[in-house]
Amino acid sequence: RFRPMKAKQVVSIEGDNDIDEKIAIVIQGPIFIEDHFTLETVRIYGKLYPSVKVILSTWEGGYDSELNLIKQEKNCIIVLNQKPEHVGSLNSNLQCVTTLSGIREAKKLNCQYVLKTRGDWRIYSKGALRFMVHMLEDYPCTSNLLHQKKRIIVTDIATSETSIMFYPFWFSDLFMFGDIDDMFNYWNFTLDDRDYADKAYVDAMIRTNHYTWTQRVSEEMLNEGRYPMDYIRRMTGKKPEITVKEYWSYMKDYFMVMPKSILDGFWYKYGTWRYDESASYGTCFRNDSQQDLLTYNFDFVNWMNLCHDDLEYKEEFEDIPCSRFYRYHH
Repeated sequence: RFRPMKAKQVVSIEGDNDIDEKIAIVIQGPIFIEDHFTLETVRIYGKLYPSVKVILSTWEGGYDSELNLIKQEKNCIIVLNQKPEHVGSLNSNLQCVTTLSGIREAKKLNCQYVLKTRGDWRIYSKGALRFMVHMLEDYPCTSNLLHQKKRIIVTDIATSETSIMFYPFWFSDLFMFGDIDDMFNYWNFTLDDRDYADKAYVDAMIRTNHYTWTQRVSEEMLNEGRYPMDYIRRMTGKKPEITVKEYWSYMKDYFMVMPKSILDGFWYKYGTWRYDESASYGTCFRNDSQQDLLTYNFDFVNWMNLCHDDLEYKEEFEDIPCSRFYRYHH
């Protein structure tokens, strides 16, 4: 399907409501200037969610001319950040700094909920924000180990040729929604103080091509695993086991998977996808194989079945992250 590129192409007949006034959308990271993508995202959110606070948390000294255009949008608050001394593995520190400062701004605005996205991602669903608030009310956490007020919602977007259900603690960092205090705790990340010079960093990552998923997560070389592992360690005082069983347990008790289709989400990053989804990622992965179980993702259906104990765990699942190699491409 094709999507609107510009806010002027978006039609919305929905008015303000009390729920939207409690929500902030934090757009974090670098600004995407091609097609004025981030600017148009701010404008689209202004049409779809006129009562929602939109916060752009980005870096000082980047694309000043585009930033000046965004400053003219009345629905957007801009937070400028200084880059930390160390960017962290795969820029992990950069994402956390901009996300956390955006959430702090939302706290100043007395928001109750936060949607965390990036400058290269947007949603088009008019009712998605209210829908997610209702889902958090209807499906409370089923354990108190993490001291969460409500579940944290992630999306079913998978960013690689991997089986997300069987790769422990793979949470897509493109999108998250939750109570503002829970979101603050999640993104109050222990910054990576390892000093990566560019060449040394790339060489180190390439050397891990012989690592399995479990080894990569254990060595803290993948953000998708580092963020939730660090969060659980901080909230419980102990590091979780890097197993499918433990992963499923936390997904069942504390998180919720929201389908990309309900969000009407769009990821701008990869040029061949753009606004036409006919060549985009879907429910299956490339190079599907029975051996690798590559068609299995933690989508809403599998998450709901897990919550109702209708998703059977098998010990043989533990062989998948311990034996499949996750390759770093540079």
